[in-house]
Amino acid sequence: SKNGADFTQNSLLKRTIVIEKNYNEIHSPAIFSFDKINQIGEDLLAKKDTRFSEISKTALSEDLVTIIYTSGTTADPKGVMLTNSNFVHNIRVTPPTQRLNKEDRWLSILPSWHIFERIAEYITLSTGASTAYSKPFKQVLLPDLITIKPTVMD
Repeated sequence: SKNGADFTQNSLLKRTIVIEKNYNEIHSPAIFSFDKINQIGEDLLAKKDTRFSEISKTALSEDLVTIIYTSGTTADPKGVMLTNSNFVHNIRVTPPTQRLNKEDRWLSILPSWHIFERIAEYITLSTGASTAYSKPFKQVLLPDLITIKPTVMD
């Protein structure tokens, strides 16, 4: 839209994580590929770095966790700010949460930027279940169902 945000020039965001294979990080030093984030995490684990556990002790329910940008399907695109308490509430009230355990495999068919997908990822992380990501819906859903044998789907 004419009022859409230009995220590369006008953003107040400090960092951006791009979930895209082979993303070229040369665009900006504040944009990280998901692979790069994983590598940083692996390096910190290997060093037994405790920064994240220390930060987690100071997290507040009203702290901003994410800004999800809407597509503008029903109105102009906008950033929706979500807090820790938004996510914790959704994890607690989503029905499958009460029943999931480390034996469960959640087959995800939604895009990773969809809010319900984000909640599903946090649900599996909080219960010890695992998430498997389907390839494009039309091409492989049936083979994925046969292979993964999900106990939960979004």
